[in-house]
Amino acid sequence: MNKKITGLVLIGLFICWPVFNAAWAKDEKAKIPQGIKTKTAICYKFVEESGKYKKVLDEKTISRYDDQGHQIEAAQYDADGRLAWKRLVKYDDKGHQIEETTYEIKEESGKVQEVLTRQTIWEYEFYKK
Repeated sequence: MNKKITGLVLIGLFICWPVFNAAWAKDEKAKIPQGIKTKTAICYKFVEESGKYKKVLDEKTISRYDDQGHQIEAAQYDADGRLAWKRLVKYDDKGHQIEETTYEIKEESGKVQEVLTRQTIWEYEFYKK
């Protein structure tokens, strides 16, 4: 029984890992063909109930792309459909990523706020031709 649980957890992690892997996310642009507007990753976990395993929604991540195939936004929602975090990405006119800003969604006293948690700025220096 424990081997089944371990196996299912490992499968779930393997399936959902690309959503969290920063290196994969940065290289994702090369894998997205132009013309795709959004991509949705739906992750499930498997919960044991009465000796059987039930597939349960864990989270959903929706990525938006511009007409050049650059990821411009990613937003993750929990199993109840509440926004957990979002990331905005900016590019220069040559398609180089120049900024990435991440917000965590906090709820206090019934008020939902986007809290800036991380910002990365890229600067490039090129060889002279």
